[in-house]
Amino acid sequence: GTREVEVRGRDPTGETVAEGFFGDSAESVLENYRMTRLEQCPICVLGNYRKQSGLPVYDISLFLPLAGATAEIAFILVYSYQSFDIP
Repeated sequence: GTREVEVRGRDPTGETVAEGFFGDSAESVLENYRMTRLEQCPICVLGNYRKQSGLPVYDISLFLPLAGATAEIAFILVYSYQSFDIP
């Protein structure tokens, strides 16, 4: 959480994905969720972004679909890692 706040320049807690996303656009981030749900398998997204300060950030996000009681995807867990040393 602390690094997420540092990279974003604010705390997205309580916001929707469309409000608090970190990526190229809300549409591209929402598409990652949609594909994870439709394909019912994990996806990994790599990206080069900039902090609000202009410093580069290399981001790796892993989208993990989690099934509910009905075996349909009920949740998507996202783990992301940011590095300030772009490879």
